[in-house]
Amino acid sequence: MARLAGVLLLLAGLGLAAATDYTTNGPCAMARVDKLVTVLPSSTGCRLNECLLKVIVTLPSGGDGCPAGPYPVVWFFSGFSSRAGFYSYLANRLASYGYAVVQYNPTALIITDAVETTFVAAIRTFLQGQPAGSPLDGKLDWSREATAGHSRGGKLAALQLAAAPAEFETAFLIDPIDNTMFSPEGPDYPSAVKALAALDPKKAFGLIGAGVPSACNPPEANYTGFWAEAAPGSWFEFIPGATHADFINIVPGANIPLPPVCGKGTTPAEEVQQLTATTMTAWFESFFRGASMLEFDAWILFKVEADVVGYEVKQ
Repeated sequence: MARLAGVLLLLAGLGLAAATDYTTNGPCAMARVDKLVTVLPSSTGCRLNECLLKVIVTLPSGGDGCPAGPYPVVWFFSGFSSRAGFYSYLANRLASYGYAVVQYNPTALIITDAVETTFVAAIRTFLQGQPAGSPLDGKLDWSREATAGHSRGGKLAALQLAAAPAEFETAFLIDPIDNTMFSPEGPDYPSAVKALAALDPKKAFGLIGAGVPSACNPPEANYTGFWAEAAPGSWFEFIPGATHADFINIVPGANIPLPPVCGKGTTPAEEVQQLTATTMTAWFESFFRGASMLEFDAWILFKVEADVVGYEVKQ
């Protein structure tokens, strides 16, 4: 703890008071536009009910100190069979700091990766076509886009980043899972790790890994392969007591425990989600706005010293 105290004193001397506390919501009020329904064109490869999507956009709605719009766009992809609302705690945190978070709920439960990775372009066209005066009019900055996601959604986020590096500047991957016995590598399920490996130059991104392995996050398909392909400057936060399911909040604000199908952890899900929201927000603020990370650095060091997380910046 002596090391921690010394670092905190150093940070204070550098102006910690002016830094931002990302463990709480930011200065922006939040709005959710959730009555957007679209039928994707057959050119995406979707079939029947795969083509029907409900699109949800969570974005800032003013407030003292809130950055002026338009706002950087973060595409957030849900885990397998998970709904957008399970990750509203992340969308809300990002929106409170001046980001527009795009999510969607498909009608179909199972869609191949190859098909679903085509959805973004069609959804973007749909959102860009919203009429003047709509709640989204002039609010989304399409020149600043990133991806994020959990589990299979983390894989989709990585695939999008690798497929369109000129469009997507970075990503934040939450315990991403590549190909498993349930989705073996092939034309319908390409490997995201191999897609990242093919990037030249590499992309920097944020990454979180859960320490409790299970059939949900088998070691041969987990975060380690993604971290190996991250560019220098990337962040990796490891939560040894987290399970793969701890990142899901089925009833926002309630933190109802899930059945232990993905293992039993030692870190409460509420704390796992707070760790995730804080680091994710700090990553995007650092990447997009060059914000001071003095307070975040002190916070993450405290968590490391307390053995709550491991943390590494790629060299």
